[in-house]
Amino acid sequence: SAFFANAQTADEAMVEKARQIHDKVITIDTHNDINVDNFTATKNYTQNLDTQVNLPKMEKGGVDVSWLIVYTGQEKLNEAGYKAAHKEAMTKFEAIHRLVEEIAPSQIGLATT
Repeated sequence: SAFFANAQTADEAMVEKARQIHDKVITIDTHNDINVDNFTATKNYTQNLDTQVNLPKMEKGGVDVSWLIVYTGQEKLNEAGYKAAHKEAMTKFEAIHRLVEEIAPSQIGLATT
């Protein structure tokens, strides 16, 4: 029907307008949990993994910036718990540095300021 055709044309115009805006702005995803198992030479974020975020998905979706989160679960608030949290956090920091410095330095960089 004519109504459906007009609605479809309006939807297509809105999607095109959204794409034009998206192409002009910096698109940022401010929270991406990571699994250090995905930061190895054979399995990493340069591949289209079954993960929420990776470089191929970012490129396809036009995402310019991703905060890769160094989250550690809370254990007991004692010396052993703090040590475990520190170890897990450092493992994640090291994985992120490995991605940007060794695995994909031409595709992704680390913002420190």
